[in-house]
Amino acid sequence: MFGTTGSGKTRMYEVMLLQMATRGDAIFVFDPKGDQELEQLCRDVAAFTGNPQLFIKFHPAFPMQSVRLDPMKNFNRGTETASRISSLTSSESGKDTFAAVTWDAINSIGAAERYLGFRPQLSSALKRLSSGTERLLEDVLRKYMNEYEPGWQSMVGELVKKAAMGKIKTNMQTASSELIAAATYYKLEVQGLKKNRDADIVDNLLRIAEYPRDWHSKMVATVIPLLTMLNSEELGKMLSPDYDDMDDERPIFDTQKIIEGRYICYIGLDSLSDVEVGSAIASILLSDLASVAGALYNYGDKDQRIKVQLVIDEAAEVVNAPLIQLLNKGRGAGFSVTMAAQNYADYVNRMGTEPKQGCCLGTATT
Repeated sequence: MFGTTGSGKTRMYEVMLLQMATRGDAIFVFDPKGDQELEQLCRDVAAFTGNPQLFIKFHPAFPMQSVRLDPMKNFNRGTETASRISSLTSSESGKDTFAAVTWDAINSIGAAERYLGFRPQLSSALKRLSSGTERLLEDVLRKYMNEYEPGWQSMVGELVKKAAMGKIKTNMQTASSELIAAATYYKLEVQGLKKNRDADIVDNLLRIAEYPRDWHSKMVATVIPLLTMLNSEELGKMLSPDYDDMDDERPIFDTQKIIEGRYICYIGLDSLSDVEVGSAIASILLSDLASVAGALYNYGDKDQRIKVQLVIDEAAEVVNAPLIQLLNKGRGAGFSVTMAAQNYADYVNRMGTEPKQGCCLGTATT
């Protein structure tokens, strides 16, 4: 839809949302401006259907009135979590060196956390990328060696002494002597002898930990500021929810839960106050939705599929690679996308050129 302010877009939303909710569709409404009228409309539509509890709200400017959303909850393959975070900064091709190194680091960290039984979170990704992976590697090595090399600790005594005296060369600048010794023993006596998925996890994390710190920091530098935004103050608690915090009574939702419950989820991005944060929130949530759409397409029961409606106001402000994926392939997963902007040029300005916006709007230019 195209229309300037006051041309009737909100009235069109009123008709559409009412139809969607009456059919029992799951609805996600992205609102970059945080329009109170659009929020109230979503609330009224839920009440009209006789189920006002189906309205939920996520808005960074009103944290105590919002639900918490976990954008890292749903994934079928571990690599999806890395792709989700990397989408925050991916280039036009998504294949440049910086994007590849960032993806590799996040993927290795995520695999190690799952190996230890931790839940992937935006907060933990920021912590590992910012402060290093040595502590994580130490825990992973200890678990792996205890399982596959019982008695290993009695074999590394001399290596610990050498590491304490600085006689073992390593790029791990903040590693303990015990970690340096364990990593050295692993590389000399264990690495390559056992081919299994757990060994791959250790090998990948060890490789990441031994990258020169200055070089690696520069390579992942683009994603850290955006992750910092998504973990700042109350927003961090909203997007990296603590499932064990009994003092926080705000309910925790994820996209799969919203779809299955046929909720009407209003997402205010507050882009007028902070356009960078609003864009980052939209990117991580749209990437999550694209992942869920892929799962529904691959594994969902087509006969039992719930229709998912994605409504995006001022869509030119948030269009990104995951949204274009939904536009191109979401129909097979039961997704329908409605986007609104004031004019055609908004998309051109966002995408940079008319051919690039053609990927979004499905138009060809010459």
